[in-house]
Amino acid sequence: MGGTAEQQSTILFTLFVVFQPFNAFNIRELGNASPFANLLRNKVMIGVFALMFALQVLVVQFGGAMFRTVPLPIDMWLKIIAVGQMRG
Repeated sequence: MGGTAEQQSTILFTLFVVFQPFNAFNIRELGNASPFANLLRNKVMIGVFALMFALQVLVVQFGGAMFRTVPLPIDMWLKIIAVGQMRG
């Protein structure tokens, strides 16, 4: 994925957090072959995942000392989201 040695633990932490909503989207309906069926039906689930992602961005970009993270550039965020989508 790239990134500096200083960014590696933040990248791993963020990947773990990003995997969770993608995995939940993929398993939310038993017996349905397509993960995209009824994708937008559950507004609460979408809201929770949006809030979860927003909080993750705040923790990573601004919570450095408290959470031992370093800010990530936008290209790294895009890579993390892409990998999270593929692996979730």
